[in-house]
Amino acid sequence: MEINDDGRIIGLLQRGAMTATEAESMRRCAPIQRNLVDSLLYRLCMQPLSEAAENLFVGPFRSYTELLQREPQAAVQEVPTSVAAVLAAAADGYTLDNCLRRADYVLRTLGGPSESDRGCALALHTRVAAARIRDGVTAPIVGIDYLAWPLEHDRDPRTPEIDAINEGARLRDQWIEQQTSRSQAEVDILALAHTVSWPATPPTDATEGHAPRG
Repeated sequence: MEINDDGRIIGLLQRGAMTATEAESMRRCAPIQRNLVDSLLYRLCMQPLSEAAENLFVGPFRSYTELLQREPQAAVQEVPTSVAAVLAAAADGYTLDNCLRRADYVLRTLGGPSESDRGCALALHTRVAAARIRDGVTAPIVGIDYLAWPLEHDRDPRTPEIDAINEGARLRDQWIEQQTSRSQAEVDILALAHTVSWPATPPTDATEGHAPRG
């Protein structure tokens, strides 16, 4: 999965959830670097969520490390400070030999704490979408469509992120089905986005070794 706000808007338009004029009003001029980073983080979530057979983060992240070297300030423009710090730590000394451990470091740090990679991926996926809504880089209905995507499993521990996924699906459906209450739904979507945030704990050393988890 990658960030594709226009694709989400077109999908809602094709479903009859909005008019063409409404669809045009949903478009945002998000910084390209923000879309790049958020797409990288979504790629990191795909394997733990059983949506990919291999880690889709490691290859594209190598290209991002080169961008960080060429344009260190531009590469993190409009990227949340905590996310930029973790990616910079992972990029420092990134090689083919350590790429999987660096990917694990990013997943654990931005998606933790959790006892499983799936739990980290659920949290990270939700935090990316919530941050896009909070920061105004995506329209509320578009952001909540991202946020509500993962399917909860019965064995998933109850966390604020799981609660947000379930509530996000309800708010998305409410926005689509009840046109007269869309303003209130968007207020509720923004409030929901504020219940999920990036971890406050400073990132640990990216060079530390960690065994794979289930």
